[in-house]
Amino acid sequence: MSGFILIKESKARTDQTPSTAGFVRELRSALRNRGVLKQENDFLVFQQDYRFSSPSTAVSVLVGGSANGRIL
Repeated sequence: MSGFILIKESKARTDQTPSTAGFVRELRSALRNRGVLKQENDFLVFQQDYRFSSPSTAVSVLVGGSANGRIL
């Protein structure tokens, strides 16, 4: 299997930058709707391990904006 896994209890920013790509906005929304991400205080917290197709997608979901997952 390939991909990049964020482990349960990983924390993501609640806010998104204005320039956040549409697919990242949609993915964050879908993860919230499915209960994978849950608002806890000032963060969105992963409720389970979750596999992303790439490290850049994973880190973009975490930071709420565009980011290169290979250099962060």
